[in-house]
Amino acid sequence: MGESENGSIARSGALGPFILEHLQGFGKDVADEFLAKYEKKDGLAFKSDQDLLRPYHRILEKLSEMRSLPGAKVDDFVAKARGDLEAVVKHVDAMKSEWPKASRPSKERERAQKKGVRSSQSNRINALQRTFASEPEVSYLALLGDVPEVRASYAYSLCAPNNPNFAFAMASDELCNIKARERGGTTLDRKFTELMSIPKSTVRTLSALRASMA
Repeated sequence: MGESENGSIARSGALGPFILEHLQGFGKDVADEFLAKYEKKDGLAFKSDQDLLRPYHRILEKLSEMRSLPGAKVDDFVAKARGDLEAVVKHVDAMKSEWPKASRPSKERERAQKKGVRSSQSNRINALQRTFASEPEVSYLALLGDVPEVRASYAYSLCAPNNPNFAFAMASDELCNIKARERGGTTLDRKFTELMSIPKSTVRTLSALRASMA
């Protein structure tokens, strides 16, 4: 072993290639293969994810089924629930119309990434996400289903199958929950996963304690 001009340790040529060099080459080959496939994605047949569409379709089915039930009170409830759903649809439609402007890349974003600061584009998307999550008062619709999931599902229905960026930017947690539940799985709450991680300060304290006891 010797020291190179830039101060790093130079590996002796007699040792042959290092294992990480082999892995790096393999990783590059895999990456190139997947990038080549991605560039040809226009020829692929994209289909909408039916699991993600289900909450919105399920609400429509419930309202249709309830409409056939006899009784003036049922009719009144269905009318108000439909009004709630229309309010949610109108709200999401408005957010979708704002999405192209909010997500449009700019030179300012590239400069911000180099400096490690948040770009105005990120701020616009975050602001749109907050507005998206603040749905109108829909107390009747809430009795029939999970409103945030219905909102996320409808947002997904507005996206092209090969470009669901809007829906996932607005409601990624809800969409992941929908997919997991429909497939018989589950997701971990973000706060719970944070509790599972050990803070660095705790690791340092435990390391120092272990060293003192050695």
